Amino acid sequence: AAVVSSLNEHNLPTAFAAITNAGLEREPERNFFNELLQLAAGMKSEDAIQVAIQQVIPERPTTDIAAWQFEAITSLLAGLGTEATPESTRLVNQKDRIISFREIAEKGATDTAAPLDLRSAAIGLLGRTHSWSDATNFELLADLLQPFHASALQIAALEALCHGDTPEIGTAILGRLRE
Repeated sequence: AAVVSSLNEHNLPTAFAAITNAGLEREPERNFFNELLQLAAGMKSEDAIQVAIQQVIPERPTTDIAAWQFEAITSLLAGLGTEATPESTRLVNQKDRIISFREIAEKGATDTAAPLDLRSAAIGLLGRTHSWSDATNFELLADLLQPFHASALQIAALEALCHGDTPEIGTAILGRLRE
């Protein structure tokens, strides 16, 4: 608690770098790291946001992504709230990296061979990035509400759909409930 209370917009980028200094091979403590991401978003610390994104999303993301990475970016975007758009000045420098990461999340969410925690985390990211794609994921997410999917995926999909703000979401959910 003392460490977190001493963080500010000037030393937060250094904290992110130190936490992920081991590279992406080692997962940081999820709750603590995600709290720091939301703190950076709340402080509107552009430097910390940039460093965090660079530390979490590889420069050229591949499909070899861990659940914690999806969760981390989801936490950051949640903390940014309405500013979590491709047009946001806070994210403009990382726009391409986030878009690539989102595309990987789309694949991960539907990969039946992937572990449930990875799929659920990917679904969570899709819920925070509706505005990042020309093709919405409402149908993909609504399909995951089907009873033959694991309950963890159904819950993640419903939560993800709740972060959108268009009428298509209600239509997609109700359409699946009728089937």
